[in-house]
Amino acid sequence: MVATQVAVAQEGTTEEAVAYFDSAFKDRCRPYSETLFLFDGGADEMPARFEVSWMPSFELPGDEPETATIYQFFCDAGAYNVQSAFIRFMDGHFEPLAFARPTISIENETEDYDSPVKAITVTGYESALTVTNAKFDEESQTVTARAYWRGIGDAYDEGRWVFRDGGFVLEHFEADADYDGEIDPQLSLDY
Repeated sequence: MVATQVAVAQEGTTEEAVAYFDSAFKDRCRPYSETLFLFDGGADEMPARFEVSWMPSFELPGDEPETATIYQFFCDAGAYNVQSAFIRFMDGHFEPLAFARPTISIENETEDYDSPVKAITVTGYESALTVTNAKFDEESQTVTARAYWRGIGDAYDEGRWVFRDGGFVLEHFEADADYDGEIDPQLSLDY
């Protein structure tokens, strides 16, 4: 998928956001029209729309706050995880928003994936265009997302990203790779 900016009317309507989402995420997510049944036909519920403003980190005296509209779209779902995609409308353009996250390697005490975790190592970083079980908090302008590795939720990874200078910046990441019935992350990173 190639992410491109698309120029639209200055206000960026929800209908234009839906058209952009369907085009930009056609190989990754369900088309918007196929998801309405999940919300009892409630087109008012999805996509969620949030207005954000911030002072740029590179502000000069007399600068005005920047503004953008963020849309959260349902992408896909499994048994206990829901994928969301976020797009931003700013300066007359829609763009997908990416989420940085560490890639990890898990070493268990034995070859069984559900044996106790010996170590979790960060092997690099990637950017993702979808996040799992995401919630956007308008007051703090943060997205939190937790991907459950199994239904009871004792094994998972979780991230928190803050909206800064027009995009989401990773603030916190944790992972619990023990399938032990307890929530006790073996990896916790704060930025």
